[in-house]
Amino acid sequence: DQVVAQTTKALRLGSKKSFEQASKELCVMRGVGAATASAVLAACFPDSCAFMSDEALEALAPKIGPRIYTEAHWKKFHAEISKLVKSEGVSARQIEAAMFTRARGVAVEPGNGKSTPSSGSKKRKSVDASDSQSRKRKKIIAGTAAD
Repeated sequence: DQVVAQTTKALRLGSKKSFEQASKELCVMRGVGAATASAVLAACFPDSCAFMSDEALEALAPKIGPRIYTEAHWKKFHAEISKLVKSEGVSARQIEAAMFTRARGVAVEPGNGKSTPSSGSKKRKSVDASDSQSRKRKKIIAGTAAD
């Protein structure tokens, strides 16, 4: 079966950190484009690969150009995410989640995963101030939005 063969090949490449090649292998399958391939890679390799969501693409648009769903654009997206992973010391998943959170205006309580609308309440601020991961996410968001 082509799906099993291509996916297996892609995941083997991903386990060797050959993410661009892994994405190409996934995109060979009918109906799988760059965004779907990024979703598979993000699910399997969350430390290194982020989902190419609308929100993440918009956050990175000043650096990589307007939102398009091509392999070439995914390479630019992945390169920028990789830079942030390295500079901020967080996972690609955390970076994508921070971009999504900023775009949606939703705050996620650290540790419990419950989301609430960002209201800037004192309670929210005190949780953020005590959470280093939250401060890193804010720095990532501010850095990508300001560039």
